Amino acid sequence: MRAGFFILCVLLLHSHCFAQTDQLLEQKLVLRALDRGPIFTLLGDLKPMSTDIWQVPLDSPDLDLGMVDRVRRIMSVFNDERTYGDVITITHTLKNQQKRELQAVVFDRVALATTIKRHPDYFGKYGITESSHPLHVAVTIEHLPTLDRERGYGYLFGYPDHAVDFFCNARRKWTQTGEFVKRDFVTINTFGPNGIVWAVPKGKKTHPENQRFVARADQINDVYRELRKKCGDNHVKLLSSVREWKASNPKLDEK
Repeated sequence: MRAGFFILCVLLLHSHCFAQTDQLLEQKLVLRALDRGPIFTLLGDLKPMSTDIWQVPLDSPDLDLGMVDRVRRIMSVFNDERTYGDVITITHTLKNQQKRELQAVVFDRVALATTIKRHPDYFGKYGITESSHPLHVAVTIEHLPTLDRERGYGYLFGYPDHAVDFFCNARRKWTQTGEFVKRDFVTINTFGPNGIVWAVPKGKKTHPENQRFVARADQINDVYRELRKKCGDNHVKLLSSVREWKASNPKLDEK
């Protein structure tokens, strides 16, 4: 009897500790998403898809499938009619070497549908339509040849069309000739580290598409700083405030 009671106490304590650990991880991931580039998906509609929340190389000896499950469960806190969170596989190509990672990701369904509608020739040939589930879109693009994949991710990450064209053309030239195309970079800061950055042709940082993007990003950053100031590190309250603000201000660029 005493042994059974002891085991029950141990199990309850373990369960309590595990729940606390998950709560801390949830707070960490939610704040990371809101403080970094994904804010442009979660508060605005600049980026149909965002990462920079959590990642692990697929070939890592430290790959913990239990942790992957925990992160996937936590990412579901973002799920509502407009937003979808999950963990997916993303391939990066660096100097002809491919690096595959599991990455936590968030989607804005409306922004995603708008992007698909704006590029029917690209998405249509892969059977992707405005009603496609975000996972279907991401998985389809992930398994495309390198240049097509990178164009698809460029659209999903919300980069200006001229920047996506430049990057893909520069990648093609480098692959065919080994010649690196000189470029400039547009950088947008966020509340937290990293921000977002994309490549543009040399001397084209002031392209109208870049300026529109930066102006809208500045609006989003201003709004988020005020919400962050009011909510502090209370990630539940902060995420709720972000959702409420976005629901009542669906189009920042029209304000």
